[in-house]
Amino acid sequence: MNIKTKIKIMCSVMILAFLSIVNPQSAGTETGQVTREAVTALEQGRHHYNRGDYRQAIQEYNEFMKLVPGKADAHFRRGMAYDKLGDFNRAIQDYDRALEINPKHVEAYNNRGAAYDNLGNLDQAIQDYGNAIKLRPGFAEAYNNRGAAYVKLGNLEKGLKDFFTAIAWNPKFADAYYNRGTVHSRLGNFSQAIKDLDTAIELNQDYASAYYNRGVIYGKLGNKKREIADYAKAADLNQQSKVGKPMGIPR
Repeated sequence: MNIKTKIKIMCSVMILAFLSIVNPQSAGTETGQVTREAVTALEQGRHHYNRGDYRQAIQEYNEFMKLVPGKADAHFRRGMAYDKLGDFNRAIQDYDRALEINPKHVEAYNNRGAAYDNLGNLDQAIQDYGNAIKLRPGFAEAYNNRGAAYVKLGNLEKGLKDFFTAIAWNPKFADAYYNRGTVHSRLGNFSQAIKDLDTAIELNQDYASAYYNRGVIYGKLGNKKREIADYAKAADLNQQSKVGKPMGIPR
């Protein structure tokens, strides 16, 4: 069973924070040039990251850190790029550094937890998700991620509790409904599983895995017509997007 986790991505606040590296009115020519180069490197890193060119983004973040060392968000941002490349060990190194600089960097805890999760170190992942939740009690993504880790460890009860909490904090969290529905299906609560998958699909009509899993449940319930319809929809969405591999619930 595949349980979805979400990596929290910082918004554009980071650019604004870095723009205050020095006061432009009092900066000397050399310092001002360094600041402009640093901001350019950061903006280029964000641009390449958003385009999916993660290796080039890393090069730009490297340049930024040469010019302006000791910024937690720069390590956090580079860690996200390493995450995207599947280099989870390097990502963890950057998240470690971000947390050394700023021990209250809640997104770094969440993302480091996701990186440990991807490496199979679920106990460490749960600890990091828990630290993120302590710093931000309403962090729905961290609850969802911790719930997924608990389920992978076989603790469905704790996982289900975290998915309920994630949804309570964010009632429009499609992945949390999907995960909760998946656990309900594992527990044999098919009617509740279908309700959760229905909601996930309402929130994200391109959710191929949700259609696929709902089709599996309809098959278990003997509703062949809806089973076939959901399989067809999932296949069509996968063909269109090539994203989101269907996830089978054991029959």
